[in-house]
Amino acid sequence: MSFREEDRSLKQPLVEDILERLSDDEEIVTFDGLLPIEEDQVPDHADEEDINLQKLYEEMKDLHKQKNVLKKPSLFVVSILVFLFGFAEMLYLTPFITLTINKICVGINIGSCDSEEVQMRVSQIGSITLICSGIISTLMGGKWGQWSDQYGRVKIFGYMGVIRVFGNFLHLMTLTSWVPYNQWLIILSATLNSTSGGMFAFFGNVNSYIADVVEPEDRISSISLVNSLMQVTTGVGPLMGSLLVKWYNGNDAVPIYLAMITGILFTILCFTVVEEPRHQKILKYTREQVVAKQLESHLEYNNEIMRSTTLWYTLQLRGKYHISKLVALLSPLKQLWLKDRPSTVKWNVILLVLIDILFMSVITGIMPSFLLFCTFKYHWKSVELGYFISTNGIM
Repeated sequence: MSFREEDRSLKQPLVEDILERLSDDEEIVTFDGLLPIEEDQVPDHADEEDINLQKLYEEMKDLHKQKNVLKKPSLFVVSILVFLFGFAEMLYLTPFITLTINKICVGINIGSCDSEEVQMRVSQIGSITLICSGIISTLMGGKWGQWSDQYGRVKIFGYMGVIRVFGNFLHLMTLTSWVPYNQWLIILSATLNSTSGGMFAFFGNVNSYIADVVEPEDRISSISLVNSLMQVTTGVGPLMGSLLVKWYNGNDAVPIYLAMITGILFTILCFTVVEEPRHQKILKYTREQVVAKQLESHLEYNNEIMRSTTLWYTLQLRGKYHISKLVALLSPLKQLWLKDRPSTVKWNVILLVLIDILFMSVITGIMPSFLLFCTFKYHWKSVELGYFISTNGIM
């Protein structure tokens, strides 16, 4: 037996032993048998995996039948969450633009907020924020999807709510008179929300929730319904924000207060009322699989370090290991390349992704520039901006 083969033979029992200790009881949870089984009775066939998954699915359905409307995982429940989340996000949109312009005017001591200097700084802050938010959202989006599989859809909704409420609160603080003007502080607070993965990570989790509670033949129509509901919030949110600013004599902070209350309500519902649609044994199995993979990778790394004979080679190994951990943030993107499909299908998927990226880049780039142009050319405030965005959202 070679040294490498002997190393693998010693490593595998150790990983299995650690997994066994991770279990809450003396039984081992495996994907082949998510229901408790003995060590010497692990099934080997995919059919048995499907049978056990179906049993857990039916068990959860029977359990949910006894719940009330809000506690029963359903399309109705996720629709409420989507509406609250989207409504809060749309309320933030226009007041932050006006507050940012006013903050810059005060910060650089310019009498007219319509000057080119103010517009240039607002544009600069917006551009840097969009670039930073896009990069962070890309890095974090896939990880939120993985955490959703490990810890549950509803918990991830709750954590996203916490991050966005906290981030928007800090953003509001940087635009008040209590905090001195600092361009980079405004950018930092505005970028914090992107650590939740952005709207795409949120909708990814929504689609996963729908897949857990809706039959396969109804999933496309259900996803379309929820997306339409989000579009409704695009019309209702800014309109409500404009009305609130108008009713409270131009106070742009009022819609933000309502948005934060809505975000807090969303978060509380996720942590207290709404229940997880997936079976706890499936979540436990997913976590154990991730831990096993991490342990195996770490053991292999330690064995390589022990075999290294020079300091330079050791430093190379350490650098490669930590870089691989950083690159692992992008590992979910590998799922876009469908291994078991024909090459035409693979490239069609990649092409669709590129088209979507180009389309969203155009939409994301045009809207802030157009709104900024309207504030400069037509002297629009948050009221008029809200009317404009609501009209576009409804149409």
